[in-house]
Amino acid sequence: MTTKYDITQAEYYKIQQLRNSDVPFRQIKTQLFSRYRDMPTPTLRKRYYKWLDRQSAPAPVWNNPPPGSHIKGQWAFTDTGDNEAVVTFSTMRDPRLGMVITTLEELIEVADIDLDIWRVVRWKPNAWGQNSVATGYTTLYQVTAWLERIIPLNTAAAISDALAEVRSAAPVYLYKAYEYTEKKEKIMMEVNLSDLHVGKRGWIVETGTEYNIQIARQRLQDACSQLLSHTNGYHIEHIVLAMCGDMINADGPDGKTTRGTQQDMAGQYLEIFRAARAMMVEAIMLFRAIAPVKVVIVCGNHDKYTSYLLADILEAMFFNDERVAIDNEPFTRKYHKYGKNLIGFAHRPDFKKLPGLMASEQPRLWADTTHREWHAGHFHIERVEVDTIFDVTVRTVPALTAPDEWTVGAGYRSKAGAQSFLWHKEKNLVGTFYAKV
Repeated sequence: MTTKYDITQAEYYKIQQLRNSDVPFRQIKTQLFSRYRDMPTPTLRKRYYKWLDRQSAPAPVWNNPPPGSHIKGQWAFTDTGDNEAVVTFSTMRDPRLGMVITTLEELIEVADIDLDIWRVVRWKPNAWGQNSVATGYTTLYQVTAWLERIIPLNTAAAISDALAEVRSAAPVYLYKAYEYTEKKEKIMMEVNLSDLHVGKRGWIVETGTEYNIQIARQRLQDACSQLLSHTNGYHIEHIVLAMCGDMINADGPDGKTTRGTQQDMAGQYLEIFRAARAMMVEAIMLFRAIAPVKVVIVCGNHDKYTSYLLADILEAMFFNDERVAIDNEPFTRKYHKYGKNLIGFAHRPDFKKLPGLMASEQPRLWADTTHREWHAGHFHIERVEVDTIFDVTVRTVPALTAPDEWTVGAGYRSKAGAQSFLWHKEKNLVGTFYAKV
């Protein structure tokens, strides 16, 4: 019996060859799985990496240890219904080898819990002593975790069906190539529109600045127009539209961030999501008339799961548009190479870790480039630091959002705006422009 997306060994090896050539999973899916066009890209990515682990890693010994093995234990995964589950692992300590499972992290690894699907509600460690004639006194350990689905099963199925329907009905976009009347230097334009916080409510009496869904949309439109006006002297051959987190102010209908911090909201969740989607479509359509557009969406601390869903919706809407590519991979850090430039995108600007992470996560791209930068959001201000060991520039970009009551009370004040960067394949960064709103 085969599953809905049955991938053969030969196809896995073909995927491996394409990945070794840095072909994105989105393109791999189009090339190899045209018969499964509704298969989500993250599904292909997860299945491939699990297959890769099985090829390179030794056979697992957790569930059925071989005779004589010192690993003695068992784990149980019980789906209790209502999108909840309980997972338990029990084992004993061998005092000669020190083997024991006592932490939540070890339990997650042993039980192979997918944290993109399950959220740990609570967990409990336990231990007790046992005497036997054969082994003497031993200590038994048990770790139990109570889980709940991040996205309920019926919701996940509805989302999958909806995305498949959107892809099947995605229009084929027609365009007239933008004609340059004179020879100009070719560049890539990066438009960074981070921290828009669509749905945030700013009351002018409390904050000094009014902010709501309509104002957020107007700010985004104004910023895109201003940044585009600075490019008249160049031939734009490629555009990267970067959203480095917190496009949306809350991660669910309860008006809270991903970790549960209550926000001042300016509307209902579905209303806010639809508005954010419309804003992104408007921006994409504006820039795609000039050059092919790659949309890079990085999740923020306000909208981790909503940003993934937004990226999937956009990928489905522009599925048949050769001029638009949506990076909807669920990575917290993403990269783009243009000529001799390597640009990393993240939400939180860890000035100490990011330079080294770029070198370790992208060794091939690192070797092929001479100028490297990180662009991040989160702080809502422009800040630039240069790492003198890795020679990597880490920038935080301004935010288009306005303050709410909490940020004003905490004393965080910043000028709202957006930033664009013009990249030359050989000359690196040749221009930086600002849009004040």
